[in-house]
Amino acid sequence: MVTLLTVYDTRGLSHGPCKSNTSEGAILFATAKDAEQTFYRAFAAADFQTMKTVWADHDIACIHPGSEMLLGPQEVLASWGQVLATQGAVTLRVELLYRLAQEQQVIHVVREHFGDPAHADARPVLATNVYRREQDGWRMRLHHASVDAAVGASVQRVSLH
Repeated sequence: MVTLLTVYDTRGLSHGPCKSNTSEGAILFATAKDAEQTFYRAFAAADFQTMKTVWADHDIACIHPGSEMLLGPQEVLASWGQVLATQGAVTLRVELLYRLAQEQQVIHVVREHFGDPAHADARPVLATNVYRREQDGWRMRLHHASVDAAVGASVQRVSLH
């Protein structure tokens, strides 16, 4: 059974660029939730400039569904530039399924639903997002996504023990 803790639905969110919280022009995310909401707003709006603000500037990794691991800002951000340019704006609903919060790090496991809920064409995606408190606020360090095999398909469970 999944406990639904939070849902981000991009249909009700502004898709415009985020505003700076500092005099230097950088975006400061006061919480991991702020960073995550901005990540999904940018994802849904195909806003690469905003997407870049969420990621830490070092020690980051990303795995897109069915893809290899990408390491470092150059690889990760190049991949997001390509994803956002290819997909364009989408409707996205995100369920927070699990949260582990520590003083300097937060881990979220979410289910991403793409498209209109009335037309469930796309299978949901499970993603693990890791955020770390940096000197300039919370930043994403890891996004690992894969198609949710348990939704819309019969899954055979095999015991390994």
